[in-house]
Amino acid sequence: MSELSLGVRDSESFVRALLGSRDMSELARAASGHLSGLGCQWTQLVWNSERDDESTSQAWPPGIVAGVMASLLARCRQPGDKFEQVGTDGGSVKGACLLSRTAHISASLLYRRSSGSTERDSDDSAWSRALNLLALRCESLLQTEQLRVDVKRLARAERVQAALFAISDCASSSRDTTDALRELHQIVGRLMYAKNFFIVRYTVEPETIRFLYFADSSDATTVNPGEAIDASHFANSLTLACLAQRGLAGRTDD
Repeated sequence: MSELSLGVRDSESFVRALLGSRDMSELARAASGHLSGLGCQWTQLVWNSERDDESTSQAWPPGIVAGVMASLLARCRQPGDKFEQVGTDGGSVKGACLLSRTAHISASLLYRRSSGSTERDSDDSAWSRALNLLALRCESLLQTEQLRVDVKRLARAERVQAALFAISDCASSSRDTTDALRELHQIVGRLMYAKNFFIVRYTVEPETIRFLYFADSSDATTVNPGEAIDASHFANSLTLACLAQRGLAGRTDD
């Protein structure tokens, strides 16, 4: 069988692997397996699927991008940009390629491959073809991931809105304070983990704290909402620190 036939067959196998990848991590594994056959000694796929937060990047295999790789990646501005640097041993080349970028969503490939593989025309052609295929699939998966993130955000926004309406209804109801605060706890618990939950009233003069509501999954202590506790008992507590940070020291009662 000719080298051309083998190349076509490998390319078709790579396309099937790319299309069969359900997320970016699976895509990175498929790319790593194929690129190793093209003289690649190491690869890392780095991507970001958060529309408004470029800092929430992910990578496979997991690891921080630093040193030469970070410098090469920083030079990539447009999809298709590729920069390489010969290693100090002269036997390998380190490189970075920006595969896809739309607004704050991007995917890049970091790699190290033998310098000999970069000098053969056929290998270089296969390498470029592999990067192009990988870029196309990255763009498709990132769009899907972006939609998934947007749907999750929308669902959470709807839950928050429903919770705000429920809190408003609870606050305007005629039920007693204990029942209202218990209902508030349940509402918050539908949005996040809140098994340990309390509400305090802070007074500056004298500096005291009253626990209007207290619930703890491992502490069955019953608190008296009318009891004013000297704030010095909580000198190193996160609660008192939060109250101070929010500028409540200027108020007489909160």
